[in-house]
Amino acid sequence: MASFLFNAHLGVRYIVLTLAVVALVAALIAMSKSNALPAARTAFRVYTIAIDLQVLLGLILVFTRPFFPALSGHIVMMLAVAVWLHIVNARMRKRPDDTRPLTLAITVAGSLVLIIGGILSIGRAVV
Repeated sequence: MASFLFNAHLGVRYIVLTLAVVALVAALIAMSKSNALPAARTAFRVYTIAIDLQVLLGLILVFTRPFFPALSGHIVMMLAVAVWLHIVNARMRKRPDDTRPLTLAITVAGSLVLIIGGILSIGRAVV
């Protein structure tokens, strides 16, 4: 069971990275086309859901596999990404429409930096 969860966690990593790129591109397109904002918000929400799935799998793994010290940094960075995405998603409703695409782009780009840092913190290759 733990092996299946570990492989699922590794596999979902690629889905998360792909969805991050899609959300970033959608946000950048929405910066130039105002009618593309709903698609950018949808891409952002799907990316957030994928992060939630990844964090859930990771937390289950923490309790089913041996713990090693480098995992602490990985856990902190991944939880920070999940919390940050949810905060931005909740606060997005209060922002004016003209600032939303830039906020989405900055949020996704920043979360990618944290994700890459979290992956590298445990000595794994990003791709």
